[in-house]
Amino acid sequence: MNIMKNKKTYSGQALAIIMVVLVISSIIGFSIFTRSLRDKRSTVQERYSAEALEVNDNILDYILQNTNEGEIPGLVIDQEYASDGVNNIRNLLNMGDNLFNKLTVCSLDEPNNKYTVKLFYGDNDTVYQVEPGQAFSFVVPEGQEIADNTCTINVKFQPEDIPANTGFTINKIYRTSPTGATIKDYDYSDAETYCLSTNCTNFEKDPNDFSWDPATTLVIRAGGVNLDRAQLIAINSRIRFTYEPTAACKNLFKTLILRSSATCNGVFRSKEAIIPVHRAHFSIFNYVLFNGSGEMNSNQ
Repeated sequence: MNIMKNKKTYSGQALAIIMVVLVISSIIGFSIFTRSLRDKRSTVQERYSAEALEVNDNILDYILQNTNEGEIPGLVIDQEYASDGVNNIRNLLNMGDNLFNKLTVCSLDEPNNKYTVKLFYGDNDTVYQVEPGQAFSFVVPEGQEIADNTCTINVKFQPEDIPANTGFTINKIYRTSPTGATIKDYDYSDAETYCLSTNCTNFEKDPNDFSWDPATTLVIRAGGVNLDRAQLIAINSRIRFTYEPTAACKNLFKTLILRSSATCNGVFRSKEAIIPVHRAHFSIFNYVLFNGSGEMNSNQ
């Protein structure tokens, strides 16, 4: 009697172990299946995202190649052009044989795909960013004079997430006469470097003497000083800022923002290009090198 009872006990334990193994195997199998579905979905999303970005790059490149001094023929400011709207992007840009037919991804023949383009002016809420070593320029058009002394450019830096040793150089280039093309000799005060961070240990100059509080507005005087251009150059890390010229500057220092978007199989991506209304022309050399070696004009 005891022998039979032990056998039944052992049989019950074996069945319980088998059930536990089956449950664990089912959980592991379901987890692997779920992970595979998630990875597949993520891969597909990444593919559609890459296609949307490729379309944006192609559209922006095509439009910018047909831009002349900030003017884009046929594009009305603040008007959106879409592949499925009244203002058709195909008709606007005449890209039937030039671009659309060359795109092998995100075809507009698919119902879930869409392209849009919009051109608008930047304003005092537009955030601009400059990468290390690059410059953002405020350019006075050639031959134009800003006589009003009250014309200034007010720059406000974005104080969030500024890495250590981040700074900027404000470099101002002046003409020898209000409407002349000759650049005046360099003066050390024309270029000033500041630290935007709380920690600027790799700045050679004393950070206490050359620090700039991001909450303080940088005022660039443009009127009555024969300004040709002013440059904001980022040091070590990206800088971000907004700016607003005073009313005396009128329509100078405006930027056009060209925004392109593409929706590919339900995945939306957008890109922007900033186009200065008045473009800067730079020499491949720093103009300081030309001091004492002849005249240099603003188109070099």
